[in-house]
Amino acid sequence: MKQLIISTLTAMLLASPALAAPKLKTFSLDETGCAENVSVKKGERYRISAKRSGLVLSLSDGSVTLYNAAGKMVRLEHTAPDEGEYRQFAALNKGNYVLKINKSQIIQDLCVNAAN
Repeated sequence: MKQLIISTLTAMLLASPALAAPKLKTFSLDETGCAENVSVKKGERYRISAKRSGLVLSLSDGSVTLYNAAGKMVRLEHTAPDEGEYRQFAALNKGNYVLKINKSQIIQDLCVNAAN
């Protein structure tokens, strides 16, 4: 009986993180690796997969945070305000990233493609 209780508790503990983990969404990117007018909500998390190194994530100004696969924040660079459109961008190495939405908004455009 004691072994049954221990087995049941172990199974419940192992299953609980999977139930509590937030679902990652993906962006519907076109053939150029871009998406336009994406409506996002605060707290949503999106998976960004860089199939190879040398890709760049670029997006119109938005309140977002980018994390690498190890959970460390990746600093987003910004264009200078005097260059016209204000944009955020980050060079991506091969691997998976998570883009966390900090504020409900419409992202005008978002691209994951080769650096120009």
